Amino acid sequence: MQGNVRNPHAPVAEEQDWQPVYSRWRHGGWYVHNVRRPGGACGCVSNNYPDEKWRIVCDHRRRDLGGPGDHTYPTRDAAARAELALVNAMHPPK
Repeated sequence: MQGNVRNPHAPVAEEQDWQPVYSRWRHGGWYVHNVRRPGGACGCVSNNYPDEKWRIVCDHRRRDLGGPGDHTYPTRDAAARAELALVNAMHPPK
């Protein structure tokens, strides 16, 4: 693994300069090591869904696939950036 793990309470560099750091997740998705949720879990994105669209795996906004709150993304990087933005919005830097 390379890159820095993001501390949710540390100042965030410009998100446009941020590059995700991945490793395979055993369930068909990808860990995003430099997204860190407040509880300590790293980010995770996947397109391992019937429609093969990229999603944030632990997206609290989603209830059902294709329903309200089901956010999809065109690429793995887009999903990882969306998860970073979601985590930052949930717990902005102090």
